[in-house]
Amino acid sequence: MGSPFLELIGFPRIDKYLEKSPEYRKAKAANGGLDPFCPYGQPHFEIDFLPLFGSAFQWHFPHPKKGSYMTVMVDLVRPVSEGGEVTLNSADPLQQANINLNYFNNDLDIIAIREGIRFTYDVLKNGEGFKDIVEDEYPWDMPLDDDEAMKRTVLDRSQTSFHPCGTARLSKNIQQGVVDPNLKVHGIKNLRVIDASVIPVIPDCRIQNSVYMLAEKGADAIKRDHRDLYR
Repeated sequence: MGSPFLELIGFPRIDKYLEKSPEYRKAKAANGGLDPFCPYGQPHFEIDFLPLFGSAFQWHFPHPKKGSYMTVMVDLVRPVSEGGEVTLNSADPLQQANINLNYFNNDLDIIAIREGIRFTYDVLKNGEGFKDIVEDEYPWDMPLDDDEAMKRTVLDRSQTSFHPCGTARLSKNIQQGVVDPNLKVHGIKNLRVIDASVIPVIPDCRIQNSVYMLAEKGADAIKRDHRDLYR
């Protein structure tokens, strides 16, 4: 084992699976025939393969006492649910804010996760690299043939991967977001936000590289505004 965590990551599109859903086809037609998740060929999912048993942040999963296990996490790269919010408990900056991520506000995300799981099971059961290795599933069988049961399972087992972004997004004006193209808070002269919260659209990958880019952009903006200090 060369790594204690991710040994293999895949970034698939699953158009064939999504097209089976009438809700997806309707949303696609309403979007001018473009995929509502990733319209320009980006991957729909990040599939993470771990060479060990992991609860994937589901602490109620029973841990096996023995055996060899692999954990697979199915991550929807760009969900379409909107309407999350961050509100304040008080004016004290040390007080924890209220964060409502509003997962699955749009049923299309549930459909996508459902089909992503079905795609992953096909890979594990029928793929040349896995079909002779994977013997069974644990801890509970996935109800793959029942859409309603799959919906309940998705809602029960889904969990964040802890890569949040976009809560103070960059925008042209205060009606659309929090900061301007120079990362200054709209309406406030000397306050900038330079972190993942200003990302306006969820990236089609992990956010680390985007955060590096924002840090460089923010540093350049500060140096440009204070040339007397940075020569």
